[in-house]
Amino acid sequence: MTRSLTGLLVCGAVAGAMAQPGRSLLWTPGAPSAEERSFVAPSATTRISDTPRVLVSDIQDARKFKNGVISPRVVVDNPYLDPADPFFNIPRAMACTTDGGLVVASTAKIGTTGRTAGTPIASGFWRVAPDGAITALAAKHTAVEHNGSYPICDVEFAKSQLAPEIPRMSATTDGGFLFPADGVILKLTAAGRVELARPRPLGCAPPGLSREALAMFKQPTAAVEDPRGAIWVADECRLTRLDPDGSATTVLDRAAVCPAGDPEHTIRMTDMLWDPVHDELVTSGTHYFDPAPKTNFYSTVWRISPDGRTRRVYLGLRLGRGPSAIPTDDISGLALDPQGRIHFGAIINEASGSQIRRLDEATGVAAVVAGSSRCTDVAYSNGAAKQAHFGIVRGVCFAPNGTMFVHDASLVIRKITPAGQVTTWAF
Repeated sequence: MTRSLTGLLVCGAVAGAMAQPGRSLLWTPGAPSAEERSFVAPSATTRISDTPRVLVSDIQDARKFKNGVISPRVVVDNPYLDPADPFFNIPRAMACTTDGGLVVASTAKIGTTGRTAGTPIASGFWRVAPDGAITALAAKHTAVEHNGSYPICDVEFAKSQLAPEIPRMSATTDGGFLFPADGVILKLTAAGRVELARPRPLGCAPPGLSREALAMFKQPTAAVEDPRGAIWVADECRLTRLDPDGSATTVLDRAAVCPAGDPEHTIRMTDMLWDPVHDELVTSGTHYFDPAPKTNFYSTVWRISPDGRTRRVYLGLRLGRGPSAIPTDDISGLALDPQGRIHFGAIINEASGSQIRRLDEATGVAAVVAGSSRCTDVAYSNGAAKQAHFGIVRGVCFAPNGTMFVHDASLVIRKITPAGQVTTWAF
C-alpha cells in the first residue's frame, strides 16, 4: 500500500491540532536562555598520554575508574581522555563512520563529584576520531532540553529542545544520522541540523504545532537508509518504506510481522541495518511469549529483500519452566562486518553480562567471538576477547578495517581489535 505523504500529513496535522485544543503545544517562541548564550561545547583534542593506562572499573562513581591492583583490569587506550575526568555521562547510542571513527549521542562532562550530585552540562552528538580525539558534531547546554521555547526539529541542534535520549541511530550516505523520536524519524545532518527524515508541508518549526499533529508513527524503534535513498522504518508490528519521492509504502503489515500465536515467525525489529554486501535489510530482537505457566524467549535474526521477501537466518530459544533450555538469551545490538557477516550482542543473563556472537548463516549457529560469563560484582574487564567481561551490550558496529566498537551499558564504549584484544575507548 503506497500513499502520498503530502495529502496524509496536511490532513493529519490539521485534524490533530483541532482535535486536541487543550493539549500542550510543541513550542512557543522565546528568548535564548543564559545557559545557551554562554555555552561552549566541550571537546577532547589534547593528547594527555602516549601509553595505555591500566585501572579498575568503578561504575558506581562518576569517575568510572579507580586505581587498584585487583582484577579484573581495565585498559584505557584513548590518548585524549583522562580516566579521572570522564567525557561522556551516559552514552545513549552510537554509529560507526566511514573514516573508522564514531558518533556518540550522550550528555557530557558530569564532573568528578559523583553521579548523583554531578550535573552534566552538555547534550548532543560528538565525533570520536579514529585516533580518539573528540569534537562536537552538534551540542548545546542541557538547560535547552525540553524547553518549550524551542522546536524539536527544522533547526540546528543547538536550538532544538530534542534530548539525545534516543534508542539507536544509523548513518546515512550523505554523512547524517537517522533516529526515531516522538513518533517521527529525525535526521541529524552533517552540518548539525535536526530535520524530518522526509520533508512535510508543515515541517516541524511553525509555533503552536502539537506533537500529535507531528507524529506519523506509533512507536518507531529504528530507521535505516538503503543505497537507493529510501528510509526503512520499524514501527511496532509494521515495516514502512519512505521513498525519496515522498511516498510511504507498507512493506510488511501486522499479519506478516506479528503472526498471532507464532513466536518463531515473529519478526522482531528492535535493531535494524542495511547490508550493502547482499543488498538486504537485516533485523533482530527478542520476542517474549507467555503461554502460562511459563515464559519463553525467542531471539531471531531476519533478512528482508527490497521487495519484501523475508527469511529467518537465526532462531535462539530460552524456555521458561519448560523441559529444556538452549543457552541463548536476549539479542541486543546488531552489526555487519566488512564481509557482510552478522554479529550481535547476546545477554547471557542479568547477572553474567553479555557476549558478542558471529552468525554462520549456513548452519544457523552463532559462535562467541568476545565475552565470557562474569561474576556478579564485576562490571566489566578488558583483555583477550573471549576472556573479557561485558556488561549489557546496547550497540555494536564495525570500522572499515574490522575493528569492532561495543556500546556497553557500563557507561563506556569498548573496542575489539581485529587481533582480538578488548580495550576501553570512549567514556
